[in-house]
Amino acid sequence: MRRFLILVLFLFFNINIFAENSIKIIARVNDLAITSKDLDDFIKALSLYLQDEYKDEEDLKKNALERLIEDKLILNAAKKENFQIPDYLIEARLKDIISKFKSREEFENSLIEKGLTITKLRERIKEQYLIRFALDKYVNSHIDVSPSEVIKFYNERNNLFVLPPTYKLWIASSKDKNKLVKLTNLIKEKGIFYVEKEYQGLLTDLEASKEDLRPEIYEIISKMQEGNIEIKKIDGIDYLIYLEKILESKKISFEEAKQNILNLIRQEKFKKRYKEWLEELKGNALIKIYN
Repeated sequence: MRRFLILVLFLFFNINIFAENSIKIIARVNDLAITSKDLDDFIKALSLYLQDEYKDEEDLKKNALERLIEDKLILNAAKKENFQIPDYLIEARLKDIISKFKSREEFENSLIEKGLTITKLRERIKEQYLIRFALDKYVNSHIDVSPSEVIKFYNERNNLFVLPPTYKLWIASSKDKNKLVKLTNLIKEKGIFYVEKEYQGLLTDLEASKEDLRPEIYEIISKMQEGNIEIKKIDGIDYLIYLEKILESKKISFEEAKQNILNLIRQEKFKKRYKEWLEELKGNALIKIYN
């Protein structure tokens, strides 16, 4: 769905093409024009949200025009359909957008910055719904995932459905190492639950996998056994670490994984069908690019 997000960004960055005399038409898709301003605004959106995808500005610009052409094709296809967009959907989306701002004034200032008015914004929202409905008709309606596909995916990739080992820890930190030494002795003498109850707020318990832990913490506990206590200095602060229990890796059942598998398969089929549909649109379109 990332390309759909890009289209939404384009719609909101698109400013009146007659605002400056220097704006030129750089491409046409059927009877729809793409201007230099369209491309510049679209590149701003791409560089903001997808900056890691491109090696340099030239690479970004090279791909931006191609994506803009694809977006025009999708919007053109959507407008040809007799989709009815109820006003309440547009108003609900508009209300949601306004709610993201601290005040009405901030919202209106944002419109001015983007060269939009409320009327234009409503038009953009309507176009978003047109595109969504077109995607439902030409892409989503072609996607079907059978129960047997889900089962096959689970059986063939069962190594993906294993939870990593997790560690049940108790951690306290202090700039006063002597305080942690006293806590260590109390834990050894009275037990962790006694100390936790008597010294509430000093100890924090957590259950986490390697990926969830700070590398410095994991390096310490990876060498510990259950019931061990260590006091180590990290970034100038002493930490007491008590490893209560190591919970072994666990296989995720089919029932637990089923919905995620279904989503993964649907995503892959969506990408494939979306690409096929774009090729169909390009094959039936008159596309001209100007130097």
